[in-house]
Amino acid sequence: MGSYMIILMFILISIAVVFATYNLSIIKSMPPEDRYKLLYFTDDQVSIGIGLVRKTFKLSDIREVRFSKGKKFRSMGSWAGRMQICKLNGKTSRWIEFDGTVYYKKMIYITNEEIIDKSIDILMREFRSRGIQCNKYR
Repeated sequence: MGSYMIILMFILISIAVVFATYNLSIIKSMPPEDRYKLLYFTDDQVSIGIGLVRKTFKLSDIREVRFSKGKKFRSMGSWAGRMQICKLNGKTSRWIEFDGTVYYKKMIYITNEEIIDKSIDILMREFRSRGIQCNKYR
């Protein structure tokens, strides 16, 4: 019984390593200016995120995008922005968190409230330029 658990553990670890390697290869193959983008617009859809965690929505199905901000859980005072997609059929996506990387276009570790506000403004401007209503809460 113990040897099966060890084999299962090695299989799970190897699957995690393969997914992580795939994600890193996707990020490394992108042009440097696209590596830290949160939104990727095509003609009729938007993709949010990078690699395996990317979620795609049709622009014609989006009723509004909600934004909020707050302190990150288990951080030392760092702030995070949150975004939620509301569809025309009444369904909503999960809250998608982002940080000051949207504003700075490079990896950062601690973000203050002012930078989150600027990041939210950048994202709202991108959605509004495509005719999608945006609302900011708190």
